[in-house]
Amino acid sequence: MKTKRWLFTYAFGIASILAFLPAPSFAETWPQRPVRMIVPIAPGSSPDVAARVFAERLAMRWGQPVIVENRPGADGLIGTAAFAAAAEDHALLFSFAAPLTVYPVIQEKLS
Repeated sequence: MKTKRWLFTYAFGIASILAFLPAPSFAETWPQRPVRMIVPIAPGSSPDVAARVFAERLAMRWGQPVIVENRPGADGLIGTAAFAAAAEDHALLFSFAAPLTVYPVIQEKLS
C-alpha cells in the first residue's frame, strides 16, 4: 500500500511539472525576403569590411541576400537612427558599441 501511494505521488509530481513546461512550437523560417544590414561607418573601413564578410556568410546560411547599406556620419548616430526608424523586421545593425551604450548617457536628446 505504501509503495502504491509513493508511486502515485511520484507520477502526479512528474505530471504536474510536465504540465507547466512550454509546448514546442514551430516558428516560421526567417528571413523570407532580403535582409538590410545598416552599417553606420564609411565604406572601405575595417568595420565595413567585417560587416561585408559577415553579410556574405549570413546570406550563404540563410539562402537570402543580405544587403549592406552604409550610413556614415555623426560618429555613428545617423546609421543608428536609421536602424531605429526602420519599421521592418528584416533590418540588422552592424555597429560599434558607442551609439548604443555611451551616447544615450552623455547626450540628452537623440533621434
